[in-house]
Amino acid sequence: MALRLEYFVVAEGVAVDQLTNQVSLFNVLEEIKAPAFPALVHKAVAHGLWVIQNDLDIGTEHQVLLIIRLPDRAEHRLTTNFTVTHRRHRVTQLIEGIPLSTEGTLEFEVLLDGQHAARHLVDVERPPAIDGQAPTAT
Repeated sequence: MALRLEYFVVAEGVAVDQLTNQVSLFNVLEEIKAPAFPALVHKAVAHGLWVIQNDLDIGTEHQVLLIIRLPDRAEHRLTTNFTVTHRRHRVTQLIEGIPLSTEGTLEFEVLLDGQHAARHLVDVERPPAIDGQAPTAT
């Protein structure tokens, strides 16, 4: 494979400093506490950094497919095509409105040119009861 995945993570937000070109990820998604279902993840970003293995790969075209598998096993797919212009290439995909109908695992799988590259898992659960009372929606 001409590209190697350096890292892949799903977070609530991302920023790139205009002066230094450094990336900041905010609130990496590890678990979601939903007091009631259905629930909604309003916004998330899937962010990956790809590194070319050989300078001859500059100019090559690739496709990133993000598969989002909900706890109820429904799937959503987002595709991003890009041309490598530098040794390191970032791909950030904005995701809005992820519906959650039940507890379980929210899975983000990333494929490069149809080949599995990484997976990010998020636990979706109700918060624990406080003082023996069931959690309530706010």
